[in-house]
Amino acid sequence: MSRLLERLDAQIAQAEEVFERECLKSRRAAVLARHGQFSEARFALQGLRSQSQRLRNPVLSAWVAFVDGLIEHCESLSPSARAKFQRAYDLASTAGDAELHSLCAAWLAIADFNANDIDATVAHAKEALRSAPATAHAARARAALVVASAWRVAGDDERAIPWYKVARQHAATEGDVSLRARSGCSEPVGGIKSVAAGWSETGRGDDTGVMTLERRYEPVPTTR
Repeated sequence: MSRLLERLDAQIAQAEEVFERECLKSRRAAVLARHGQFSEARFALQGLRSQSQRLRNPVLSAWVAFVDGLIEHCESLSPSARAKFQRAYDLASTAGDAELHSLCAAWLAIADFNANDIDATVAHAKEALRSAPATAHAARARAALVVASAWRVAGDDERAIPWYKVARQHAATEGDVSLRARSGCSEPVGGIKSVAAGWSETGRGDDTGVMTLERRYEPVPTTR
């Protein structure tokens, strides 16, 4: 069992409030999805849906949509995951949950990248890095991975490497061993063949390196 799952299990056992416990269970279900344990993640999602319908809390509803999208994305790179990430993003934004909002923005950036939508990729990556609280390591890791992958696809490994380091640093702090575990889930694949660079600075871990992208690109087939 990963360090992150062990920590979440301990927090779930100690949680006294139902809402807090269900949010922690949502985080755990998301980890299961990223680890490729889809049956377990779906079983957890069923329980989360029931509690969400009972509690009527927008944050928990956002978690349900997010976990649902994450299962689809990690299992099959389903394009429908993007709409579920968007719903989770909207609900988290309305509820004012900055950490969940930034996490949804980061995964939206990944889905945008796989959909060859460079404008949305840039916008969501910037937003994730800008809005993520300092302790939101999961969101910062995923957003940094998007920036790194965009540079790699653009053929500029020198600019990609610092962002990969940022992603791994945040993932290590989070205890997320899945960052590189699954190609379809851990980093954007396929996506955009950029022929003009412009993420002006790299490796800062904030949105400074995602400022102005000269967008002349051609779509390439999505691969796995």
